[in-house]
Amino acid sequence: MMVLIEAEVFAGTSTADLMVLLWLGATRRHRIVVLDDQAPAYTAWLAGLDEATRGDWERVVGDGLRLNALEPSYHEVWVTAHGQSTWSYPSPTLTFGDAIDLLQRPYRLLVENGITDRAFLLSMCDRATREFLEERISREWIEAEHCGGLGELEKRVKEIRRQVAARMRCSAIFDSDAMQPGEPSPKSRAIRDLCYPDVHHHQLERRAIENYLPRAALDRWCQLAQGRARLDRRAQVEALFALRDDQRAHYNMKEGFEKDLPNAHRAGELFAAISGETRRLLRYGLDVHIANLYRDDYVHFHDLERAAVVARVQKFAREIVERIR
Repeated sequence: MMVLIEAEVFAGTSTADLMVLLWLGATRRHRIVVLDDQAPAYTAWLAGLDEATRGDWERVVGDGLRLNALEPSYHEVWVTAHGQSTWSYPSPTLTFGDAIDLLQRPYRLLVENGITDRAFLLSMCDRATREFLEERISREWIEAEHCGGLGELEKRVKEIRRQVAARMRCSAIFDSDAMQPGEPSPKSRAIRDLCYPDVHHHQLERRAIENYLPRAALDRWCQLAQGRARLDRRAQVEALFALRDDQRAHYNMKEGFEKDLPNAHRAGELFAAISGETRRLLRYGLDVHIANLYRDDYVHFHDLERAAVVARVQKFAREIVERIR
């Protein structure tokens, strides 16, 4: 986040408190910039520091300007020495205390499953994006919040959208549960509508994260079994990739056609022409735990499909980086 500090803040804030901003900038958690680095209030304060600390401040402010010129931050806040915080501005104007509170809180990634969904998103990322996110996850500057399904995720979105501070620190990604193209489930559609336009989000265009598994990862899954089980898995994967792209994107990878029978009308005619043998092989799905391939690092970036729906997940991940840096 880009943090723009009025020079007068340095005249009315203790040096100990201001060192928090120095740390936030030095660790590159946020970009710290003084609005007028020639203002007397700032230069007088700077002159009173020891040489090493003064050099650190000048470096942090210079880095903030340089990095923002190269890769702009999506969010910025102004830190003021006067009045109360105003959150309603496009760039909120905050008191020092409110700014520090905001800047030290983690960024929240709302997901249905805190392990597999997080692993899915990281698997979709190019190297630079993944390293950025993984570093901040390891330092607990990003928290993947396990919502346990669409219902609980909807409740969290309702809470978060009430406060600007929470919305600025949040992204949500969730399944469409669509059984045919362009037809997300009512619950998924409700969450998408609830997020828009205040909460950054991505509704998967395919049915679920399992439908983004590349062929190479599923081939590795076959190799994890032995004997007859391996042959059965290979037959299932062959049947899966005998489907058209749109069919494979909305097939129930975990539990197959059998589980979908009560709601088969939602798929329309998408699967009507599938042969009996293909239907038999895919009747019960591949595995209820097939998404663990993301968690267990069997999904490699270079194996991902060069498809528009995959590119849009990758774009979403880069947007998260823009909102954090």
